[in-house]
Amino acid sequence: MDLTMLTAGIDASPARSGADQFNQALDSMVARTDESVGKIKISLGRISGALTGLQTVIAGFSFGAAIKEVMNSAMQFQRIQNILQATSSSTAQANARYESLRQTSYKLGLNLSSVAQQYALLTAASKGTSLQGEKTDRIFRALATASSALGLDQSRVERIMYAVNHMMSKGIITAQDLRRQLGNNLPGAYNLAAHAMGMTTAQFTAQLKAGNILAKDMLPALADALINRYGTAA
Repeated sequence: MDLTMLTAGIDASPARSGADQFNQALDSMVARTDESVGKIKISLGRISGALTGLQTVIAGFSFGAAIKEVMNSAMQFQRIQNILQATSSSTAQANARYESLRQTSYKLGLNLSSVAQQYALLTAASKGTSLQGEKTDRIFRALATASSALGLDQSRVERIMYAVNHMMSKGIITAQDLRRQLGNNLPGAYNLAAHAMGMTTAQFTAQLKAGNILAKDMLPALADALINRYGTAA
């Protein structure tokens, strides 16, 4: 029998219908996949935009913080310059003092801003007294050198300078000033001060209680003793 005659009688519509359904399902799946990919791209784009915005915000904060730090440093420098100017005979002397401070702090590994501020306060406290000028400079250098040699942290250095500033302002040294404020932050300061004044510790304590130890006498003597002990150690 002719093959054409055999196949002519077979209905192919069910096969075509199945194939059509398969193709439709495949097209639908592809369409859904394309839609999902599109949504993923949109989401990634939004995330990228958000990250870019976050980077911009962070950069803005960092820049703002840097500007604030620069402004604070400038204001602090100006305050120091004002004090040095007020306690110096000329602008040239004030500038020379600041440059000396810069070199000293660099050599001893101390914070310039803090050191300069403490020095400025010392010069203000000693103005109009017998300690004004070179004696104050020597006292400051002695304290800075000893602090560096002993490896004291910045907070202790500041407390030492504050204690001496307080002594200069009062004029009279008390046992509390020397023991609690200076001695607790500068190891050995009490005994060294007694020795510098040519006294035993007991004699020195008695004179402190009697109010006979003056800043104009003790501070220069203590500075000499500190330099003799720590001058080459820093």
